[in-house]
Amino acid sequence: MDFPNLETWWYEPDPDTLRCLVCQSGFAKKALVRTFKVTLPSMDQNQATASSKTVTTHTGWKVILFDRHLDCLKEANVRLLAISHVWDPTVSETQQQHLHSSQDPEAKRMVTEEPVRMYRGIEESGEGSVELWHDYFSVPQWSDGLKGNILLMIHEIFHQADVTVVYLDDVLPRLFSQITKGRTSMERLSAITGVCKARWFKRMWTAMEFVRSRAVRIMTADYHLTKDTGDPMLLQTLETQFYEEVQEHFGGNVYRVQDVVHMDAGNLIPWCLGPLRETRSSQPAIFGMAFSLLSKRLYREDTDFLHALRGITGIRQEPSTRDFYEELLWVAKERLLAGDYSPLLMTPKLVIYDRRLDPNEAYNFNDDHTLWAKLETIGLVQMILEPVGFGNDVWHLKSSIDMTLTVTGPDLEPFVETLGSRIYGADKHAIMKHLKDNDLVDPMKEALLVHHEGCRQWRGWWVKSLGLSGDDIIRWFADALTLTKPIEGLGQTHMYSVGGKFGPMHCGPHMYFATICCEHCHKTALFRVGLFAPKYEARGARAWRIPGLQYSMSHHNGMAFLEKDGRIVGRMMWATPACNCRKAEVVELHMPQIPDPSKYPKWEM
Repeated sequence: MDFPNLETWWYEPDPDTLRCLVCQSGFAKKALVRTFKVTLPSMDQNQATASSKTVTTHTGWKVILFDRHLDCLKEANVRLLAISHVWDPTVSETQQQHLHSSQDPEAKRMVTEEPVRMYRGIEESGEGSVELWHDYFSVPQWSDGLKGNILLMIHEIFHQADVTVVYLDDVLPRLFSQITKGRTSMERLSAITGVCKARWFKRMWTAMEFVRSRAVRIMTADYHLTKDTGDPMLLQTLETQFYEEVQEHFGGNVYRVQDVVHMDAGNLIPWCLGPLRETRSSQPAIFGMAFSLLSKRLYREDTDFLHALRGITGIRQEPSTRDFYEELLWVAKERLLAGDYSPLLMTPKLVIYDRRLDPNEAYNFNDDHTLWAKLETIGLVQMILEPVGFGNDVWHLKSSIDMTLTVTGPDLEPFVETLGSRIYGADKHAIMKHLKDNDLVDPMKEALLVHHEGCRQWRGWWVKSLGLSGDDIIRWFADALTLTKPIEGLGQTHMYSVGGKFGPMHCGPHMYFATICCEHCHKTALFRVGLFAPKYEARGARAWRIPGLQYSMSHHNGMAFLEKDGRIVGRMMWATPACNCRKAEVVELHMPQIPDPSKYPKWEM
């Protein structure tokens, strides 16, 4: 028996005649949700009668298709499992050739066999009576009207599904046990990278499907449905085990591990997967987080990106009437109106050179869209300072100590609040408690006074009094200020992370210090900033705090940006109040240029 032609699954010659099995209305206005079951030819004829269509495959299995609206499907109490998978390249190429083109026999085989095998695997796992949604069978790929309506609803199909089954076609079951039970560190790391580099993690559509899913189970390459571990996609397990390996076997040096696992050859590690868990747990997703998650993944068309972005940010889905960039700005503005400030804090299309981007990627700010926001004034930017030693943790800390003392003087609490909290992102209260609990308050006060009076030159006699020499005094500072203590959930120290995770948070090569003077009490404070514009342009900018806003690695009341002539020219993550002046003003801003997601570096397949 020959493979069914792809028109069997992908084309409806007369879509107006299709009817929902529940309400008997058509699918011109509400999307078609086509599900299926697989059974032997000796099936119950009653089940076939209650279906929309049946297809007998070349292997003898009978595929029973059910056409309903999504709300009607839920009304019928159908247990729905949605399949999240990566399209086979041959199938994808054939699909793009559209109707009446030659059909690759391998594509016809894959389209027919894969959903059937997945159904059989789920059936063998004892899931009971279920119906599956799989886009090989469920989306008429060559019927544009039906397909267009479905694309607007895919995010909701996965959200309403009882379970999303993630099919990893390039991962075998043994890798999962080796993540934690591998005999050696390299075996465990190989298992971690083996899972992380799965093709499923590299696609934009699958990221959206995961984020919108309520429950997730993994199906491995052999069509085995794994048990529910309570850890969707094992993301927590992968991250925890990875950082245990980093700490125990590589002294906390993530870069060394990246070399060992040959990340440059495509072997990904947990941090490469992006904020999948965080985005999923913050529905509707924060615009900036959703944009970052999706733009680093592979997709084919700009409209696909918009479907996914709107789906996970909670913006209503509708056929696009604008060009891509106008639509992107519209989504960003809708999120701003909903109280999501992240579009103002994202790194925009830059007007300054950035070695991380293509040399031709230089843009002007967007002056066409304005908005108004009530913000808290921090003050006026006086100077932009460039700390020395970036890339060398010890020398960077030494430079930071010197600059902080210049602004705060030797007073302990302002120093701790500035260096520990606003420059290194640590908790000032935790630092002060550590100093008190370990009898370090007086030694630290003396250290600050001696260093300040010595014109920021370490007095040899004083360093020797602590039993130290050379750069050991900097490490003493780091230990005393808890900057060498691993950050919970991150596995890296504050001292190390400034050159790691905290770097991109502050715009990488455009990370500086800024002295900002309050325009009310005239107190000057030092902050770490990331710039979107040249240093000279940031001087004279005004700093504005977004009251109460906090992200996972920022401080409460620490999110802020620099504005000059209505343009946003930089951001701050740890800009906690340095004085008691908490004045709010309504500020007119130009909408920043949202970056082009297609220009983001993608993890290769």
